[in-house]
Amino acid sequence: MRWYFEHNIHTKSELINLLIAPVYSEHYEEKTLQFHVCNDYIHGVTILWSLIEFNVINDYRNILLAGKYRYIKCNLIKKIDEAWSYSYYCELSFPPYYSCPLNYLELANFEVNQEWRTQVRNYHQLQK
Repeated sequence: MRWYFEHNIHTKSELINLLIAPVYSEHYEEKTLQFHVCNDYIHGVTILWSLIEFNVINDYRNILLAGKYRYIKCNLIKKIDEAWSYSYYCELSFPPYYSCPLNYLELANFEVNQEWRTQVRNYHQLQK
């Protein structure tokens, strides 16, 4: 698991705000439609689930056609050596947690991982 550090971030809330902030470039825009924060007290991490809308303005690197896509992002947040850090997973990279809100599965239409989604549904079924 790779951890990324942001300079001038002093609180977990500041890091969460940075991670859910819109991103703009000449080729695409990315914005958070919904987010959910939960904790894994055993491993000492905060889990930030985000439903992201990725709007491709021009065909992007010959990979994506112009249009809007929605995907699920999982950020793990942890304080390491007095600095707030995060690790990133998209749905295809099989996030190590299954506490993703169920409605995100219905709303996300890009980078779908059916095996991981089954684990998410099983997790929520066991929580009942």
